[in-house]
Amino acid sequence: MPDSSSTNNLASNYRPDIDGLRAIAVIGVVSFHAFPGRITGGFIGVDIFFVISGFLISTIIYKNLDSGNFGLISFYTKRIRRIFPSLLIVLFSTLLAGWFIFLPPEFKNLGKEIAGGATFISNFINWQESGYFDKAAISKPLLHLWSLAIEEQFYIFWPLLLYLFHKTKIPLIIYCIIFTLLSFFLNMKSIVSNPVGVFYSPLTRFWELTIGSILGCILYSTALQLSIGSLLCITRIRLPIFKHISSIIGALFILIGIFYLSTNKPYPGWRALLPTIGTALLIYAGKDAVINRIFLSNKTLIFFGLISYPLYLWHWPILAFANTYIGQIPSAPIRIILLLASVVLAWGTYLVIEKPIRFSIYRKFTTVILVLLMLLSGFIGYLVYLDNGVSTRFPEPLRQYISLDTEDFEFAKYVRADLCHLHDPLNAIKTYPTACVIPGKNKLVLWGDSHAAALYPGIVKLNKKQEISVTQLTAPDCPPILYFNSPKNPNCLNLNKNALSVLVDLQPNILIMGSAWPIRYKNSFESNSYIDQLTYTLIYLKKSLPKTEIIIIGPMPEWPHGGPKALIFKKWISMGMVKEEVPLKLNATIYEQEDLYLNKMANSVGITYISPYKILCKNSECTSRVGANPLDLITVDSEHLSKSGSEYFINEVKETLFAPLNYRK
Repeated sequence: MPDSSSTNNLASNYRPDIDGLRAIAVIGVVSFHAFPGRITGGFIGVDIFFVISGFLISTIIYKNLDSGNFGLISFYTKRIRRIFPSLLIVLFSTLLAGWFIFLPPEFKNLGKEIAGGATFISNFINWQESGYFDKAAISKPLLHLWSLAIEEQFYIFWPLLLYLFHKTKIPLIIYCIIFTLLSFFLNMKSIVSNPVGVFYSPLTRFWELTIGSILGCILYSTALQLSIGSLLCITRIRLPIFKHISSIIGALFILIGIFYLSTNKPYPGWRALLPTIGTALLIYAGKDAVINRIFLSNKTLIFFGLISYPLYLWHWPILAFANTYIGQIPSAPIRIILLLASVVLAWGTYLVIEKPIRFSIYRKFTTVILVLLMLLSGFIGYLVYLDNGVSTRFPEPLRQYISLDTEDFEFAKYVRADLCHLHDPLNAIKTYPTACVIPGKNKLVLWGDSHAAALYPGIVKLNKKQEISVTQLTAPDCPPILYFNSPKNPNCLNLNKNALSVLVDLQPNILIMGSAWPIRYKNSFESNSYIDQLTYTLIYLKKSLPKTEIIIIGPMPEWPHGGPKALIFKKWISMGMVKEEVPLKLNATIYEQEDLYLNKMANSVGITYISPYKILCKNSECTSRVGANPLDLITVDSEHLSKSGSEYFINEVKETLFAPLNYRK
């Protein structure tokens, strides 16, 4: 993030339009984080900040170099008083919130984030973990500090380089252009092969800041820095009409970037030219240009520009913690309230923390204290990381649940991953192994995705006497729908064709179809005719399997925080202990609508429908455990049945499930 009041350092050359431009940047980023589906290119606000930072900082350095007053120590202490106060408040606040809200794995990661944020290496840490646009990003409250890290890395090296280059006879702008071209070349060279590295690496991002440096050299540099014919007399063509054209084109570039770009396209790459060149054109146009004067100098935008730094720091942790606390992305009204809270916090931070500390008369003392506090925050974060998230925060009965994951539940083993549940969607297997197709007198076929596979242990337990021959045809992200192209499993289409062939040949007594059945995401599947394909599949099966009892198992209840985490989180927040059954609440309306829709569809073609929601839940409260053992939780994660959960569920529905065989246990 840029120095939100660096324009004041230019004395009479204060540019209110730059504060307005900074507001556009922060509003874009905040809007993208809160509503990524609507403001698809709002993330380019960071690129706008980079250009502004490079311009303002370089301009200050040029002026001080020209007057002979430049000092590295003075420069760095000013940056410390500017950057550290707001950042420290956010670091310690996230640490405190994480103590009460995060489970050990998340709190451990937060400790690493705090250590990285305090030492300005967040970009390198995130580089090693995941992409900025990955789903996991929402659980990282300090992910956004990557951009601040790149700016601080630029602030560390660029002043020193300019100071050294200034002593040569070559104009500074030449060095700026060379560095810009080299960095941009590295960015373009690796954007396809290593997009995450290009996104986070300072070497592939510095060109955005040095564009601002070039601009500062052109607009405010003296002949000492710009001596080659005034760079083709570029400063002489800043006529009024040219200023207005530059302003309009710059604004269009930024608007195109905000509404055209998206996370589906490689970034930065050449696409980052839209916000960077657009920002440079707007700054170059001057405060009297049409867009700058009428729009960017608006008082409301200036207000947001002044608080842009603390607003950037506050908004993402607030959204991330809300997501963790609720267990899912908050609703639109809640997100709006959270953004308003971010604005209030940012304004308070600006007035109470940022300004008083920055302009304190005890500058040396203040600087030393800020540095010590920053080191302390980084040290505490590192200790949290070393202590694996401080699990001792939790009461003893809860600790046995903390580290549970799908491996502890042996999920892959009991769903027969890579055997009959073709776990790897990229292994090019297009047919189910013959060993998974079991002939016999009483034939049952289990067909579907991982939700169907999780039913297998329950069916096996009820089949101790081997009275039923159980065939399993399951694959991840592959619902039992004919002609369905799964975006996550490229082999799904062929696997389902093979499954249909098996079903027609086997003519089973019972066919159980299980899936996540994403009816709740109906709109996102309309382009693939998901609903039409499901209806067609049911009709086709009814005709092709005239003697088969077809049963649809509806979607499993989805716990907001996942199986073990949901239980731990609920008891941790209430400061309780796990002593007995703890019901978990869900959004009943969603599941009731799903049940109504699927039940109606099944009944229309004479197919039996079983609702897991009605079996496992009552009045929106759902069973979480079926025994005293930690592994006796209903699910292994947010929605996949555990072995115990599968056995419990199948036992509850056995009368309906095996009615065609007059099966009783």
